[in-house]
Amino acid sequence: MPDGSSWYGQFELARALMGLNRVETAQKIAEEARKRNPDYPLLHLLLANIHIRKRDYPALLGDLATFLKLEPNGPTSDQVRQTREKVQRALANVQNVLRCGSAQELIPLLVDAWRVDCADGSRRHTVFHRWGQWLGSAARG
Repeated sequence: MPDGSSWYGQFELARALMGLNRVETAQKIAEEARKRNPDYPLLHLLLANIHIRKRDYPALLGDLATFLKLEPNGPTSDQVRQTREKVQRALANVQNVLRCGSAQELIPLLVDAWRVDCADGSRRHTVFHRWGQWLGSAARG
């Protein structure tokens, strides 16, 4: 079992904090774990989950890109690639709509739950996309 001062202990603590909806604290701890071990792919999926909850979609794209760089052919890589493409399309659509000023073109793109199994099948991470709400607030903002 890893000790609490290790990067893995921080990773697990951040996951637990996310389960308690303590997103800010989870982010700080996950970022510290990333400093200690930037090459652990599942840490980047945890950060992706945090950035979704915070609606920080540019940071989410960075997390997904880093995951794919570290694990380009892993068991979840295709799913991560598809999610990254959905996020890129959604951001491009919002930018186009805001540039044109036509809020009528906004269509809630996704309400998507994404489950990612670890390679050993022992853990699940659920990431929620609430695009309809985000797109609506972006059009009003």
